[in-house]
Amino acid sequence: MTGSRPIVRPLSESDVDVVRDLVGGSFAPNLSPFMVATQHGWTDYLRLKLAHPELHHGQCLAVVELAGEVVAFGDYRSNAGSGFLSYICVAESARQRGLARALFAWQVEQGGPVDRVSLDVFRDNVPAMRMYESMGFREVEEAVWWSAPVDNSSLTELGEALDVDCPDLHVSVAALERFGFCQIRARVGGRDMVFGRLGRAVVRVPSMGGPHERRLLGALTAAFPDIEVVFAVVPKGLPAQMPAATEVTAAVRMECLEPSLITRAGRLPT
Repeated sequence: MTGSRPIVRPLSESDVDVVRDLVGGSFAPNLSPFMVATQHGWTDYLRLKLAHPELHHGQCLAVVELAGEVVAFGDYRSNAGSGFLSYICVAESARQRGLARALFAWQVEQGGPVDRVSLDVFRDNVPAMRMYESMGFREVEEAVWWSAPVDNSSLTELGEALDVDCPDLHVSVAALERFGFCQIRARVGGRDMVFGRLGRAVVRVPSMGGPHERRLLGALTAAFPDIEVVFAVVPKGLPAQMPAATEVTAAVRMECLEPSLITRAGRLPT
């Protein structure tokens, strides 16, 4: 790849399988159960987005090509004056060339004017944090990823008095089957909630709080007995009161209030 000029361009259908491997190899194995992009049907989800861009207004999926090979991928979206970077990754063999900067800058330009851009980065990814800081980003808050095994028997007893109503359950189940992840909108004990399914075993919940949250989770596991692990992302400092909860990782929300800094820092290398 030495001497080749990188090309930043939109994601195409022929890139999808390469991007799957690129993204999957960018995360530590212990994170895979909790990531959308590592689920079995994520490539089908990307192809659906490419086939129907009108349903995903404001999203920019792009790659960097070097010597005919896709070596970087980014998922950026903008809406109502704000931009958000969901994913960006570069193949190990192509790092230290400014490709992540160039890709990010291109996506921000393609997304149109915004007042701010934010992203989440793992606390232990020091090179990425330094790169974002050099592009004008500053830390805003920190969150902790928690997971805990589900004890179906005890939770079911806690939640058996709560009614669970999922009006669009058939849609969620179909999405889970095809893509490996979905959202479930439910009314649990008179309270509207949104849960995430990541594979069949993991459910993402808003918090890992006290007895009331455990009753809600109990009602959910009674309705979906294949759930084995509960997962939540909570602000740093809030305790996880779920029994046997363990910290998976920590993530930092960063924000740039001058998006022009991103585009200036991302001039395509020659």
